[in-house]
Amino acid sequence: MINTVECYRSAEQKAADYFKSLYQQIVHKTYVQTLTKDFQSWKRNHIHHHSLLSCFGWNKKPDPLDYHRYIEWLDYTGKLDNYLDRSISYIFMRDLGKALNSLETRAQVRRVVDNLKDYLTDPAVSDGADGAEKTEAISMAGLYRRARKEGIASTMIWVMDKLKTMSAHIPQGMDAGHAERKLIKIIAGVLMHAIEEMGDNTPPEERARKLDKAIRLGYSYGLTYPFIDDLLDANVLSFEEKNRYSDLIRNALVTGSAPELGDWTEQNSDLAHYVHSELAEAFEYIKSHQQPENLKLFFEQAYVFFNSQEVDRMNDLSNPNYTNGYLFSVDDRGR
Repeated sequence: MINTVECYRSAEQKAADYFKSLYQQIVHKTYVQTLTKDFQSWKRNHIHHHSLLSCFGWNKKPDPLDYHRYIEWLDYTGKLDNYLDRSISYIFMRDLGKALNSLETRAQVRRVVDNLKDYLTDPAVSDGADGAEKTEAISMAGLYRRARKEGIASTMIWVMDKLKTMSAHIPQGMDAGHAERKLIKIIAGVLMHAIEEMGDNTPPEERARKLDKAIRLGYSYGLTYPFIDDLLDANVLSFEEKNRYSDLIRNALVTGSAPELGDWTEQNSDLAHYVHSELAEAFEYIKSHQQPENLKLFFEQAYVFFNSQEVDRMNDLSNPNYTNGYLFSVDDRGR
């Protein structure tokens, strides 16, 4: 059982301190020098004048949906490194909670970027009739072959089945494709972190076990995005259903145990039973892989994250009386 009042007040104080820091930068205009430096750095990496691009048919940016040609275009124009660095850095920051100003994190990001670039630009992968070999490398069959080589073929089958079932249960009013992409990104981020942590000398059995754990943890964490954030934001559940659903989630985080769903007689009964079953399973899996000494902190941080979203969900952004301080919980919200 966690002290919700204490942990939330502590988080609000940190938000207030952060707001104060930002406000002081505005008052004293110290942000100008930082922004100028950032813009100069951005300009060096993003503004190029390739006079020969048109001669080789690269004068027009390919459609990003044309994956292979887009990667080739990024590499040819010298933008692939920055593109990969931004993408991987974002995953490390948002999905893995890593601080990007850490030298260790930057070194990890650099290693992942270098390995990924080598793979994407490898002639053995990129050559072949009509790009057939490259397509195979990122197809489901190619992923399965890679998983079998790593000893986690059954895990790959499990997660693909989970993703397919999840997409099938996404109701009208929500974007199934977006939900699946978001979930896959989380899985990839956790998997990337596990691979980075292992090194090259990890025994095959231990490597397979850690990769299996990473995929299952990634799915368990990622499931909260479509079935908590997106579902509560969408106009799918009724007002009463949203309140009951939020209470179930809050109860789980406060007590550390997933509560029973009980009788759900409202119109979204089938959806509620599926979501509850998946989230309860994911909740127990995540909890079982927390260090005992970190479990209380884990639930406190999860509660702060969830409750802050619940508070913001109550806001009406058309209200002209909101202040920046209010949104940072510095001003009184009447709680």
